[in-house]
Amino acid sequence: MNTKINISSRMGMLTNIRYILITALRDWLFIGLLISIPCSAIFCEMPSAMPALAFLAIGHLGQAMSTVTGASTLMTMVPGQMRAQTTAIYYLVITVFSQLLGPPLVGALADWFGDPRALRFAISLEALIVGLPSLLLIWFGFGAVRHSALDLQARLKAA
Repeated sequence: MNTKINISSRMGMLTNIRYILITALRDWLFIGLLISIPCSAIFCEMPSAMPALAFLAIGHLGQAMSTVTGASTLMTMVPGQMRAQTTAIYYLVITVFSQLLGPPLVGALADWFGDPRALRFAISLEALIVGLPSLLLIWFGFGAVRHSALDLQARLKAA
């Protein structure tokens, strides 16, 4: 009986740590997206190459932050024996969506504008079209994750 209480309290402590870690990772993921989306939308509107490269570099930093933080968040949510497969699927989905949706969307937007010089507007618009829904998805999706962590914590306290 004493062992059950000890294991339950340890699991509760681990759940608290996971909850705090998931919340912190969500914040870093959101901050990475908040950095990358505006910089990716603004870089092609710069008047010269140096500011464009600066915004592009900052945008890539934000993208790297959000990509790595997303993988770290998944690692806190899945069991140990599923982590490799989860990481592989995560990076596969990112690669497939970025390669299959990004370039055709930019091309379709550039064609819609009707001017070859409008390619920079198409790139900016594509960053906003893809980026803003991802911000909303992350923000509202993590509410469900937080709810499950709190539910697990309540079940462990009751046991």
